[in-house]
Amino acid sequence: MSDIEYVGRGVLMKFLIIATGVTILLLILVLITTFQSKADINKLKELNQEVQSLKEAQEETSGRLEMLYNITQTVTEDVGVVSYWSFDKETITDNTAKNLYGQGDATLKNATYTAEGKKNGGISFDGVKDYIELPKNSADFNQITGAIGFWIYPELGKAEQSFSGLIHYRKGNCCSDYFIIRLIKGKNGDYLRILAEKNNTATLSVTTKEATIKEDEWNHILIQQDGNGIEIYVDGTKQELTGENSNEWFGQHYPATRDFTIGDIGSWADNANISTYYKGRIDELKAWNRPLTTQEIKNVMTI
Repeated sequence: MSDIEYVGRGVLMKFLIIATGVTILLLILVLITTFQSKADINKLKELNQEVQSLKEAQEETSGRLEMLYNITQTVTEDVGVVSYWSFDKETITDNTAKNLYGQGDATLKNATYTAEGKKNGGISFDGVKDYIELPKNSADFNQITGAIGFWIYPELGKAEQSFSGLIHYRKGNCCSDYFIIRLIKGKNGDYLRILAEKNNTATLSVTTKEATIKEDEWNHILIQQDGNGIEIYVDGTKQELTGENSNEWFGQHYPATRDFTIGDIGSWADNANISTYYKGRIDELKAWNRPLTTQEIKNVMTI
């Protein structure tokens, strides 16, 4: 073997050794990269699973918070309820409507049950001496502040003007009305008017400024006294009032052995041209021994 062949073979061997080393190194790098990639992918998968778990936990927590909020709202507006008449069929026996809270049932005086209530059944008044008598001598009503709410579906007809009694509380005989809530229909529409009288002396006489009550539709009415004056809410909206307001409330004169009625005319005289008994339907009558917040009132009317 010549010197040239020997040197060439040595160079070739060195090249092959270097090439083999580089190849092995590249293979090692590839293997390391592959394993590293797989490790990164596994880490990414683990991170993704953790993110999904956190999202599920967040959704579960949000659901529980929403449920807790709803429960809190429901419980809140039921605090202070002293009487509740749903007027559903199963709560009425003959002419007696069961009080689902508090003391004493209500007596239907010519007013009758109807399946067409706001929620399930309700009570219908034909405008001719129909009313509901609430329990007498009930300590539940003996409060100086409070609220009373209900749904009405007025059917006053085409009369140019009508006075329809909604709530009437009277301690004595004629002209001793302590608290009257009437629905008045005039040329400009329907609106609520509240009167509280004692011996023909009006200590409270306020009227809703706008005509917000609609005929042949369900309207939610809530009247309350916070100790500073009467507030009237129609369909969850506080109404602007005109007239003389005061801290009068029927509970200031309760309990009594006289009339506490729904739909009655009170001591207002009958008039051939003016309907004084309420005509239409009433449902979901509830009374509290405290005033409600605006949100609570909205919750009450959401049925």
